[in-house]
Amino acid sequence: MPSERLDWHGCVAAVRELEGRPVAVRIVRWHGTEDLVAVFHARLGALRGTAKQPSLFWPLGTDGAHAEQPGIYLREENFVRAERRPGGIVVVDQSEVVMNLRPLDEGLTNDRHDDM
Repeated sequence: MPSERLDWHGCVAAVRELEGRPVAVRIVRWHGTEDLVAVFHARLGALRGTAKQPSLFWPLGTDGAHAEQPGIYLREENFVRAERRPGGIVVVDQSEVVMNLRPLDEGLTNDRHDDM
């Protein structure tokens, strides 16, 4: 299966398809070269469309009482491009940051936030 280019709405739909699944999230800073910033594993929660306006927000891991809940933030005004790659991988380019969401097999992660 070749990679598929996604517009903003296609990107949001592709991330929504990963809701409820354990994912590996790779954050890369793009400044001429790719510099890996962070990698973590967690279960992707359901979109909370009004939680972090104007960004769209998907929580990662279990809900906590802390205001700084881990999650994925996508903002349409920062959206550059996205693609869906074989294996259900979603890559999103937001300005100088690239986020890669890779579905994991059940059992390869848990909902703890300290598994980085």
